[in-house]
Amino acid sequence: MSQEKACEACGTYFVPSRKNQKYCPACGKRGGDICRRIENKIAHSKMLDRIYNPVIFDNTCIQCGAIFKSTRQDRKFCSSRCSKEYNREHLVCDNCGILIKSVRSDISDEELTKKYHYCSDFCEQEHKEKLDINRYGIKKCKQCGETFVSKNMHFCSKKCSNTYRKEHPNAFRSVKIQPALPPLPKMPPVKKESAEAKKKKQQEEYIRQNGICGICKTPYSKCERMTSHFRVIPKGAKYIDGKIQFCPKYSDTKG
Repeated sequence: MSQEKACEACGTYFVPSRKNQKYCPACGKRGGDICRRIENKIAHSKMLDRIYNPVIFDNTCIQCGAIFKSTRQDRKFCSSRCSKEYNREHLVCDNCGILIKSVRSDISDEELTKKYHYCSDFCEQEHKEKLDINRYGIKKCKQCGETFVSKNMHFCSKKCSNTYRKEHPNAFRSVKIQPALPPLPKMPPVKKESAEAKKKKQQEEYIRQNGICGICKTPYSKCERMTSHFRVIPKGAKYIDGKIQFCPKYSDTKG
């Protein structure tokens, strides 16, 4: 018999039906959502507790030595003035590593907020060259052969680029020119058929499919009865017992 187990969502004890069952039958599939809502409420209550009941620390300013209160234990300065004074005294050149205050004293507040700091223009230029070498690498110019450091992949200057492109016009052409296709053969003009020609074709097709008149033995185009769609009886025809027995246009095809 399995032992009782506490539900991870509501905390009530229940007898699990399987080993990995976490939630009671009442919570069921909603157990995960219930746990997340409880965790969110706990986090929200902790945040409110930090706002309304903050923990106050007694810190010592490393610049002036004054004791000040703060909600952060790692805070080092009692004011922004002490922070600027300390950074101005301990500001180090990113290129040579010496204290900038020992070389010059005119350090502005804007310079303190910069990413890199330099003691002279020479150190600034040298450090920027090192950064460019790490970023782009040392390359060789295709035109003059000199080494250079730049975003450009092939040339050290615009002059070398223009000179090389004039001497090699197809060197950097990315679009391939496809050979011209042979001209299409000229098609003969299509002649438009007249209405009479179309009608004649239709009549010939009908005669070819349906034969000749069974009474006068003439083709469809000459038989008055068939061309009129059986509405006209030829003159001189004998009409006996509702049927045409003789047609004056009869011609013996036996020869």
